[in-house]
Amino acid sequence: MNNKGFLTDFKRIQEISGLAAFTGILMTILLLMFVPLSFEAKRNILIIALSALAFTAFYYLIPKLYLNTKLSFLPDIVYIISITLVMMNVGDYGYVYFGFYMILAAVDAFIFPLWQYSIVIGAMCIGIFIANMGQSFEINSQAIYQIYGVLTLAIVTHLISRDAMKVKNQKEVLESDIAALEADKREIRSILESLTEGMFVVDEKNKIIFYNKSALEILNIITTPEKILGKDINDIMNTVGPDGPEPITRKVFGSLEPVRRNDLRLVMTDRVIKLSTNITPVLGEQGKLEGGIIFFRDITKEKNIEEQRAEFNAIASHELRTPLSVIEGYLYFILDPASGAKYDATTKDYIQKAHAASRELIQLITDVLTVVKAEDNELDVKLEKVNFNELIKGVVSDYEKQAELKKIKLKYKITTSKNIPKIETDRIKVKEIISNLLGNAIKFTEKGSVEITLGLLEKELIVSVEDTGPGIALEDQKMVFQKFFRSENWQTRKTGGTGLGLYIVRILAE
Repeated sequence: MNNKGFLTDFKRIQEISGLAAFTGILMTILLLMFVPLSFEAKRNILIIALSALAFTAFYYLIPKLYLNTKLSFLPDIVYIISITLVMMNVGDYGYVYFGFYMILAAVDAFIFPLWQYSIVIGAMCIGIFIANMGQSFEINSQAIYQIYGVLTLAIVTHLISRDAMKVKNQKEVLESDIAALEADKREIRSILESLTEGMFVVDEKNKIIFYNKSALEILNIITTPEKILGKDINDIMNTVGPDGPEPITRKVFGSLEPVRRNDLRLVMTDRVIKLSTNITPVLGEQGKLEGGIIFFRDITKEKNIEEQRAEFNAIASHELRTPLSVIEGYLYFILDPASGAKYDATTKDYIQKAHAASRELIQLITDVLTVVKAEDNELDVKLEKVNFNELIKGVVSDYEKQAELKKIKLKYKITTSKNIPKIETDRIKVKEIISNLLGNAIKFTEKGSVEITLGLLEKELIVSVEDTGPGIALEDQKMVFQKFFRSENWQTRKTGGTGLGLYIVRILAE
């Protein structure tokens, strides 16, 4: 059932209603001019016509009436009543108005919803019945035929208008969907245009079908879409891989898997830039390749910084740590009673402090290098069977003199009677973890002791370091493994440090 008419444009409805009224008036004028009627009949018809015109003027001059959708069928009812009265006055010539009824029935099917249309058709049938009955109050065959014609036309035109309404609704939905898609398309394009990364979309033959502004900016290309779209991506991006010239989509189109790379270089007329690329294949039905989406950005500056960091690592590793290790070794040798070196107590104190400082500096350089390598994912893991007992003894031996200088008891004990099994791990990194824990404990302990223990818990080795230092506030404990974090109290500020020790313990353990 229709809830509204096919025509929803108010202006169109008004024009059609006006045309219908004009048709009725024209028919009446022709009737008055060419049909011989009595003076009384002509007077009645003229009064009816003027009344209809007066209603029309009154109706359309009051917005509350003609803008009220519930009363939109009122003019047609008035015209039907008027025509019915005219038909009663023209006698046998009234049948000519039947055509007006048929036109009105056909037109109104496309204007009014079903309930209003039913009222209009009902009024027509009553009008035809009254007009044909005359003063005899008898139903004649002409009235039956005319009513049957109106009802038949009404049903047919209603069915047509209903189907037309469905088509119209489908068209409106389709137009709405198209408009929404266009809006989404504009929004997506706006987002892609705002990206700082360059973007190309290519088909299975590497022909460019879409690009964003950043792509041309990175490639330093000034051109029009017509000169880019449809062109081979390899004519635009001359890329070189580690092994030589390499089409940018070769690996992706070969594997049909997304590929992220940082090892491609783009050869341009005036320079070579280093690229970070993220390329995803577009697959259709049954996994058939249909194209690819290429995101890329210039990482030349980032790569240069990485190379500078690598160069710094090499300098720090060889040019700083190596001579410091030599200095520390000689100072250790001088302090060793077996060396036979002779010096007074003051000199010994100075040498001990120099030795401790050199060890701290070596540890600092080691810590920085470890952090840099870990954050660059360049830490190598070399697995081997490690005897933890011997490893810990070696670390404790390294820190004995440091503990002796601070007059701290450094103790090591094994808390299990079972044999300690060898564990497959990276000896150097485990040693660095234990060294950081032990060195941290000695650094922040002013008096008392530092104890390291080795034990077994089911199938796991447990290494723990305990000291008699000031401890860590409860609110700071969750942050002790963060980079550069140091608990802020007078004792830690007095001791100093970089805040890297426990951070290194965490990243090496992970």
